[in-house]
Amino acid sequence: MVEVNYIIFFKLIVSKSKAIFIN
Repeated sequence: MVEVNYIIFFKLIVSKSKAIFIN
């Protein structure tokens, strides 16, 4: 269960970083 939470958190960071790079 903890690993899944880390994966979701990592995906959120990646999506935010992509948005920053696009902007």
